[in-house]
Amino acid sequence: MNFRSLLPLLLLTAVSFVSFAQKGNKPNALQLFLQANADSTIIFQQSSNWSPQSPYYILSKKADTITAYTYKALPQLDKRIKLPHSIGLKIRHRNYIAVNLVPIDVNIYFQPIYFSPKKLLSFWKNIGKEKPWQLTDDSVDGHACIDSHCNRTGNYIYDGGGIYLYLITKSEIKKLDYYAPKFFEEVCPGRKGRISILKIEHLFDKHFDL
Repeated sequence: MNFRSLLPLLLLTAVSFVSFAQKGNKPNALQLFLQANADSTIIFQQSSNWSPQSPYYILSKKADTITAYTYKALPQLDKRIKLPHSIGLKIRHRNYIAVNLVPIDVNIYFQPIYFSPKKLLSFWKNIGKEKPWQLTDDSVDGHACIDSHCNRTGNYIYDGGGIYLYLITKSEIKKLDYYAPKFFEEVCPGRKGRISILKIEHLFDKHFDL
């Protein structure tokens, strides 16, 4: 096996290492920036076993101004463009890997997204109907299908990914964590937090086309 064939693996290893270092409950620079410069912010993120830095989809309110943002890799290359292999590889590295090699901050990956004022207001109000600041997550309600007696019921999944919801105000940055909520709502239905996070996921998907 030559070095060139090992390159993707080495890059993935490096990306995973940096991403691991950025994970945890400590707020990153972008979250702290939004806390300082907005009144209320909601960050939606789909966690994945395969993507070290999943995109942020952000809805934020300052006084009566509502704004949407993303924090994600640069856009994919136009497939109609034919590039020499080495140039295409370099650009793909820039677009998909470099985002994982820098701290999450107000950089080129943080971009405002246009929605009409009417659509933004509707989006904000519909999110508010789920009372996100009062939601409880798996850390409170129990992981998977654990019942009140700490018994596991229903089926289980080990690679389902999940959802993080970051709730940011002037006084707090709170992280909610749901593992495979759609799957577990099907096999052990009725948990309010999971039902609400799936509705919130639908709203973000409707607007950002996740």
